[in-house]
Amino acid sequence: MASVGAVWFFAVAARQPFAGVVAQLQGSTATAVTIAQRPIPQEKEALTAAQVRPSLVAWGEEAMVRPYQEHGHHDAAWDEAALQLIRGTALELAGSPASPGAERLRALGAEIRRAGCDDPWVLFLFRRLAEDDPDYHEAMEKAAAAVTSAGYPPFPIWLARTEALRAARRDEPDAAGALAPGCLEALRGALSARPLEAGDDRAWCQLFFAEPGRSLLEQDGEGVCRVVESVPGLQEWFVLVVRGRSEIEQAWLARGSGNADTVRPEQWQRFRQHLAMARAALERSSKLQPNEPEAARALITVELGSAGLEEMRRRFESAVQARFDYLPAYESFRRGLLPRWFGSEQAVLAFGRTCLATQRFDTEVPWQMMRAVQDVAAERDDPHDYYSKEAPWKDLQAMLDGYVAHGDPARRDYYLAVKAVLAARRGLDDVVAQMLEQLNYQIDPQVVADWNLSIQWVGRMATLSGPAADLALAAQRQENEHPKQALESLLAAQKLPGLPPVANDYLADQIAEVRAVIALQGAPWRPLTPPEDLSGWKADRGEWRVVLPTVLEVTTGSGALLTRLQPIGETWELRGEIDLGKKGRGRAEAALFCGPAGEQELHGFSLRFWTKARGRSGISLARGFAEDALSKQTDFGRTIPFLVRLANHRLRVFANQGQWFANQPLPAEVVIDRGAMIGLGSTGGGERTLQFRKLEWRAIDEGR
Repeated sequence: MASVGAVWFFAVAARQPFAGVVAQLQGSTATAVTIAQRPIPQEKEALTAAQVRPSLVAWGEEAMVRPYQEHGHHDAAWDEAALQLIRGTALELAGSPASPGAERLRALGAEIRRAGCDDPWVLFLFRRLAEDDPDYHEAMEKAAAAVTSAGYPPFPIWLARTEALRAARRDEPDAAGALAPGCLEALRGALSARPLEAGDDRAWCQLFFAEPGRSLLEQDGEGVCRVVESVPGLQEWFVLVVRGRSEIEQAWLARGSGNADTVRPEQWQRFRQHLAMARAALERSSKLQPNEPEAARALITVELGSAGLEEMRRRFESAVQARFDYLPAYESFRRGLLPRWFGSEQAVLAFGRTCLATQRFDTEVPWQMMRAVQDVAAERDDPHDYYSKEAPWKDLQAMLDGYVAHGDPARRDYYLAVKAVLAARRGLDDVVAQMLEQLNYQIDPQVVADWNLSIQWVGRMATLSGPAADLALAAQRQENEHPKQALESLLAAQKLPGLPPVANDYLADQIAEVRAVIALQGAPWRPLTPPEDLSGWKADRGEWRVVLPTVLEVTTGSGALLTRLQPIGETWELRGEIDLGKKGRGRAEAALFCGPAGEQELHGFSLRFWTKARGRSGISLARGFAEDALSKQTDFGRTIPFLVRLANHRLRVFANQGQWFANQPLPAEVVIDRGAMIGLGSTGGGERTLQFRKLEWRAIDEGR
């Protein structure tokens, strides 16, 4: 598919001879590469993220930590972890590279929750990390109300309300307008609470550059500007930055997201008007405070929509002369190098190499090589194929080796783990084995999340990069069609000497899985759809009816649950099809439940399939109905064929021709034994009519 930039170019050059058009495109690509290759300025006076971090820490202490200390619910069981969560979140919101990362924050949140924390501010900061959960929008609204009711000061209230607005804009856009006034009220209070210092201005700039402030600007940018312009004592440069950011958002809203040839003349006119107002405000801000980079950074976006790459580069250099490693500036400039705008894949990679050439491993600048590769991969139809065949391994290796040798020692294992992942995708088994050994076969949870690695990735890679590789790969090929042969291959692999313990553990898990598959294949598939009178089943919620011999239908409201009274056991497979019904407000959700009789909420698990009004969809595995959820975004439509296998207390889930969970351990505190019951239904969402079709099951020793 042609990029937006190419569509625009061909639209204006359609009457030129084709050879001339191609020559101009090639010239444009060469120009973009040349601009991307210019050395990055390294001014002695330019600050770095490390130098501004103390001011951001001070902002976090005042805006986020102090409210908890003065208004929070305290207990020695969770206080220390709560403070770590708050401080880590403050660094994340302020855009500091020193942030511990989302996975570390999630781990802290889980620890706090297990300790029984009931403070609404702390629980909100944990819950906001689960934005892929199906009930995220509802959870954010409840959390905002709880933080407000607890008497917290304006900034925590603003953050909670604005996160709720962001969730509403994504999932229920019609509800977002009603939330904006509360956000603006809290914003006024947060900005008026005390005079803003340098770190406060910097943090607020980031809050409006990223989320959740960007969503508030998009929802009511003029309202944000009225608040900011009316608060006495704010620095004029900061006020002008907010005005400029708002005008940029309004410009792109006026233009729309379509290709250039779909934009009407009146849209172009409003687009240019807003960009002109943005430029005026941001240039004035930059002159008032040239040592702060956000105005120059925002001007990169203005030039993206008007002047082009040369002016974008000029603005980029102004930003990094103020702060060498101001990452939003690198991100904004790299965007203009994409093929859809003024550049090409070669230009994006050239900029990554330019960043790597700085050798400033005390900053995140060389890491922009990784970001460049990720941008190129995202443009491809098959990103995995790009990493395996085309990604510039030597550049990535040089970058990672540089960080291991000269970067933050506390991040060493993260860099080694990323190197292991990239080497695995490249098929460099020797490098994978070396990295895993250096890591002592432990991988950073943030790398697992960043690269969407399976729970068994380390064990699998340790096996496939060692002497058992051929046998393990043979078993992988044989598993579906010839599981007995797969078992023989795995047993032979297990006997090989010199395997690391993690590889032996992986092989043991695979052997148990294949044995379960063999046993299940010996069991017959049986229909699971209840009889018309629902005998043998218990309906707790929802209006259930059998409309055809293979079609079970339910109308949900606040949820629905239909439980089979005969136990299904601890090793089973279930297959069928879910129809989530017609589109409507709220989410459409269908769920499978399994757990001990009478204890589904405490010790069972739920597997939820869902879609929302704007086409978002997902799958979520949770304890009980929604606790401790592990959620993923998917490509589900209205109808979802599925197969779920539970064996050895691990789940495999296939849905819509994809595998979404592979040997996934069940959530903590879930208890599944031979007396486990299976259920169907929904945990909530809007009122919908759902169908479970062609349900079949098979099990080993069910109920005995």
